[in-house]
This record gives sequence, C-alpha cells and structure tokens, in this order.
Amino acid sequence: MMCRLYGVTRAGYYAWKCRGQSQRRLADETLGQKIETIHRKSRCLYGSPRVHDQLRKSGIRVGRKRVERLMRSRGLKARCARIYRLKPGVKKFFDSIPNHSYGIVCQWERKSVPVTGIEKCTTPWERTSQSGEAEIVESPPFWESCLAKA
Repeated sequence: MMCRLYGVTRAGYYAWKCRGQSQRRLADETLGQKIETIHRKSRCLYGSPRVHDQLRKSGIRVGRKRVERLMRSRGLKARCARIYRLKPGVKKFFDSIPNHSYGIVCQWERKSVPVTGIEKCTTPWERTSQSGEAEIVESPPFWESCLAKA
C-alpha cells in the first residue's frame, strides 16, 4: 500500500531498507566528532572559520561550508563576548536633565537611588521644605511603593 502511494517498487523499498549508511554520512560522523573536540577544546569560542583552520592545520582537507553545515546540525555555535556600548546621545540627554532632589531625609538611615535622585529611607520620615523647616511625614512618599517593586 505505502509503496503504491510513494510510487516505488517493493524490491526497491527493501533494497533501500537493507542498505547501510553511505560513505559520505560515515565520513560526516567522524568529521563531526573531530569538529566537536576542536570546539570543546576552544571552550566553545571557535566558530566555523577557526575550526576550519584547525582542521586544515591538522592535515584534514575539508570545505568551509561543510564545516558550517556539520556545526549547524550539531548545534555548535561560537560564544561571543558581549560588549556593553552606550547608545549615542544617551549621556548627553541625561546630562541635560538636572538631578532633582526632593528633600527627603531620614533620621536613622539614608539610602539613595542614583538613577532618579529620589532617596529611600526608613521611617520616621522627615521632609524639609524650601524654607528649611522640617516636618515629620506619617506615611512614606508615593514613589516608595514603586521603588520597592523594582
């Protein structure tokens, strides 16, 4: 039934089923193992160009695209170092904004959050007005809940 569906003869199907793996597939298996050992020895830093160079230096003649295909099929990728780069204009933007201090001072402990300029303290809260008078605040400011979530 399946042979008729795919349009092959029964003799052709059984010949295919009894046939072993091709020479190319066997060569790919041994080459893939060598590629894995080179990749592992490099602590997963080498990609296909460097692996290809290592194979060439060890005397194995193989194409770069074949190395790429075998690395892709085995899930081998080069580990790359992530470099943090500041996007252009970000420093200029934040330099133009003044760092507003909201005048929140705590009697016991003072923790400052550098990004926003808002200071986080433990209770009791003491707020200084612009005139310099100090007053005790019963509940923490509204942004305290936002900072606790972050």
